[in-house]
Amino acid sequence: ADARPLAELAALLEDAGLVVEELETHDQLLRALVERVESRLRLAQLLGDGIPAVLRDSIAGGAELVAAARQALDAGVVGYGAVYATRP
Repeated sequence: ADARPLAELAALLEDAGLVVEELETHDQLLRALVERVESRLRLAQLLGDGIPAVLRDSIAGGAELVAAARQALDAGVVGYGAVYATRP
C-alpha cells in the first residue's frame, strides 16, 4: 500500500462498493509525534556520553529525519487521517 490523499482513498473505497461515512484529518497528532521525537533526540544529545555509542552515533541522522518530517508537514505533503466506510 502507498500513501494517498484522503479523498483518493475515499474514492477507491466507493469504487469498491463501500459507502464513505466520514473523512477525518489528524495532522496535529502527526505533528505531536514529530515534536516528541525531536524532544527525545535533544535529550539524547544532552546526555552525550551517558548513552551507548551506537545510539549516540544515530542522533544526527534522527535529527535530519525529524527536520524533513516537519518540513513535509508544514508544506502539506504528508498528513495523517482516517476514512470511515461501511458496506451498503
